[in-house]
Amino acid sequence: KTDRTNNWKNQHVKFGGWDRVSIKEGTQLELFRTLSPSSWALEAGKVSLNNDLLSQEVGGPEEEYAIMIDPQYDYPRMPKVMFERFKRTLLELFDERVFCNKSFCIFQNKCEELDPDELEEINLRIEIKDQY
Repeated sequence: KTDRTNNWKNQHVKFGGWDRVSIKEGTQLELFRTLSPSSWALEAGKVSLNNDLLSQEVGGPEEEYAIMIDPQYDYPRMPKVMFERFKRTLLELFDERVFCNKSFCIFQNKCEELDPDELEEINLRIEIKDQY
């Protein structure tokens, strides 16, 4: 979760390999198993937006709960079932200030124009099922 004082500027994601030099002392390296060696898809155990559970415990087909993390995009891709729940919750929180279609949601105005306290209320949590 980020807010006005913690804006991710000291965070980074490294795709591919890793080395001890790139890991800051006192931080933790987390490794996640992808669904296949040729994909960045991660299997989500639970996905929630604030307290609204977007997924149930994984029990269906793997691709139904796969979260795609692609280095060329600024956002994760989620399955339709999760996205529909995500969209519903986002619209409940921000009503006409958010535009959603069948594949994405965006704020109507620039983020700087939104109330910072409202933005702090957005807590998207993705728990990856298969962690090493």
